[in-house]
Amino acid sequence: MNVYGPTENTTFSTAHRIEGEQTGPVPIGRPISRSTAYVTADSMKLLPIGAWGELLVGGEGVARGYLNRPDLTAEKFIESPFRPEERCFRTGDLARWRADGTLEYKGRIDGQVKIRGYRIELGEIEAQLAKVEMVREVVVIAKEDSGQKLLCAYFVADRTFTASEVRSALEQKLPGYMIPSYFVQLEQFPLTVNGKVDRKALPVPEESLQNGAEQAMPATELEAKLAKIWQVVLGVPSLGVLDSFFDLGGHSLKALVLMSGMEQAGCSVTLTDIFHYKSIRALAAYLQSAKEQEGLIEAKEALVSWLHRGTEGVYELVSYQVRDVFEETKNINVLYSDDVEKDHVERLVQTMNGKVAKNLLPHYIVPLHRRIEVDPNETIDEEVFCRRLGLNEIEPDEAATIRVRLQDDYRQTDRWIKTGDVTQEYPFGAIQQMQIKFQTPPSVVFFKLDEYVDYTLLDQSYAQLVQRQGLLRSVSVQGEPCVCWKEYAFPSSRPPKLYLLDVSGCNPCGPFMDMLQDFIHNTRYDGERILYQMILLKRNLREHYVIGLLHHALCDRVTTEVVERQMVSCYRSLLLNQAPPSDEVKPFLEYVKQIQSGPQGITEQELISAFELEAFHRSKQDILRRLEHRTSDEAFLFNVSIPAKEHSLGRALSVYTKGLQAYLETDHFPLLFLYDGRRYEEASYYNTVGEFIDFVPLFIDAGWNQDKTLRSVRTRLDLLKDKNLNFMHLLTDPACRYDWSGTKRFVQFGEQYEHLDLFMFNYLGNSVKGNLRESYDDTVVKQPNPLPIHSLFNCIATSYADGFIFSLRCSYKIDVGEVRMAFHKVACAEGMNNITAP
Repeated sequence: MNVYGPTENTTFSTAHRIEGEQTGPVPIGRPISRSTAYVTADSMKLLPIGAWGELLVGGEGVARGYLNRPDLTAEKFIESPFRPEERCFRTGDLARWRADGTLEYKGRIDGQVKIRGYRIELGEIEAQLAKVEMVREVVVIAKEDSGQKLLCAYFVADRTFTASEVRSALEQKLPGYMIPSYFVQLEQFPLTVNGKVDRKALPVPEESLQNGAEQAMPATELEAKLAKIWQVVLGVPSLGVLDSFFDLGGHSLKALVLMSGMEQAGCSVTLTDIFHYKSIRALAAYLQSAKEQEGLIEAKEALVSWLHRGTEGVYELVSYQVRDVFEETKNINVLYSDDVEKDHVERLVQTMNGKVAKNLLPHYIVPLHRRIEVDPNETIDEEVFCRRLGLNEIEPDEAATIRVRLQDDYRQTDRWIKTGDVTQEYPFGAIQQMQIKFQTPPSVVFFKLDEYVDYTLLDQSYAQLVQRQGLLRSVSVQGEPCVCWKEYAFPSSRPPKLYLLDVSGCNPCGPFMDMLQDFIHNTRYDGERILYQMILLKRNLREHYVIGLLHHALCDRVTTEVVERQMVSCYRSLLLNQAPPSDEVKPFLEYVKQIQSGPQGITEQELISAFELEAFHRSKQDILRRLEHRTSDEAFLFNVSIPAKEHSLGRALSVYTKGLQAYLETDHFPLLFLYDGRRYEEASYYNTVGEFIDFVPLFIDAGWNQDKTLRSVRTRLDLLKDKNLNFMHLLTDPACRYDWSGTKRFVQFGEQYEHLDLFMFNYLGNSVKGNLRESYDDTVVKQPNPLPIHSLFNCIATSYADGFIFSLRCSYKIDVGEVRMAFHKVACAEGMNNITAP
């Protein structure tokens, strides 16, 4: 028998009969006769099967309390939250219910902490530090420092150690997030009267002497320059050039700000570079190496001469300005040659790769007699350009055949995934439960590799992405009472490959591009199959586009960044013969459990008050009554362009609310704010594929100034994180039907989500490059409503170098010209710069 029970419950509380050989953790069993057991969250709410929480024991064996210790008695012995007239004892032990109805014990709650989203066993760090030669005693604790939790290791040893020595020893055994920030060596530990270590009496570490993460100072001008930019973006007083951007509080939004700041300072990097080269030193080395690529051929004449010496062929390299089907104008290099046989072209590509500057590599290699004569200042449309190079369009029948092959590739990948063993099933997240009901076009991951690609290494990068991301190995199944994910293990048979669409020898415009655009827009994923497909489009020798089609249940904006970042980072590492990055990817299941555990430390009435939900409801009801006669079966899609020098969430939100105030003649807005939903308590999920977004109800007064509006938004978003709040979970999960019924009534989504996004605001920030003139489209599109949702002003606000573009969808009868005029008048009144008439 394996029995469990604290002294405070007289004898045993639970018991488990052991039969046969045990290969996993041995359960502590079920409650014995006249005893009870509960697994609870901090808020004293019961946790579901599989979720770790504090074990409470109750029943007739629970003692009255501690002798002469009324304070400790009140803390540990409580009235049962679940049964009248029952007393319970809070054990302080970590446990969970297993699917077979038995309890599994993990250890003490105070022996486990969460730091930067990682769940850390302090005992594991203590055990590894105790193995260091001449270290005799160890205690590791978590300390608060300027609002952040940090690990601090105290130890007694037979010789004097430096922090670097101890840190180096631990780095051989533990991941970086488990390395303490401070190491303090003591002659002896302070003890309580009972002879135990008195943790409260341990000294405060002296940062200058004991900091385990010793700050390395900038060694070059470039490192010093980057350090100043990082300090501004991250808001930290000091940092070391070896510190990780993410350990210092960085995330995807701050990475966008950092990218913009570095570009202004003349240090251009991509978002992927920031996620791959995480420290100032690594980024500086990357920038320096890119600047100092010695030995590369950088002039046209030198390239032609070099190729002639190596092959005795005749060559000419010419650059053209071409406007492609994506409306991007770029330089296209054409190498004219007297030999364009396939084998010769492949040898030329292999010869030039790594020896010729990237901007000089040819996009096309074509016969000399096809040379195009064009004014150097003229821009040619891609379709005309390809035709003049002698590249033929793909015929409609051939394009249709390619489409069939794409569909076959999807089915093959689905079958391959299902050759793995099923590892687990768990419910969809709250937002996914809604999205799976709608048959909308897929979300698109789209990024470019402008280089000669090593397809084998790129396929390996894709395979690693699938291996690390559980939802890319999952299918949807109908469970009870909701849709669930069925996740498969990564199959041991051949790894997946990106389906290669090679149109480099053809004109990629015309029927082929029409087919591809139609395929992307009209593909739908449903049933018990994977909900995505990945394609590699090779448009010419250099330009490669990775295209991912993902069901909305799999994809939000951060997911598009995750896919690009992890694939490109892995690919770059493999090209350099380095180990791929090993950033922790939290399973999506952890997020589902996180939001299912519900709000922590806040009652429904406190939530209703904090978010002003009663006022939100009254405002929504008023607008629905006023505009009921103006609903439409069609939706208007249009843009509003606002030039501005200052770009911020506060400014964008101010223009949006005040513009609508002027047009609708209303002062209050029941706004749904689109939140990325990837931070809860101390956990974050910025490396995980999936849809996490939450719709946050915000009552906005259009009369507020910009600062007050922004403070109101920030305060409420902080509440989501601190109190583990997910509104989509509260409003849609059947388990919340009674406890949070008032919240559901006040937010009022509607039975079929028809009132979901009456006013919805999604701020993308500096997520794109370019300016308003290049990016603005004043077309007004009318289309049937794709969903049962009646949007009044659903808005996506994007920041450009010289202002904002507000992309609006409205399924009410409106005057688009008047809406644009209202936005521009507000922008002028607020003193935004360089406003022009609409």
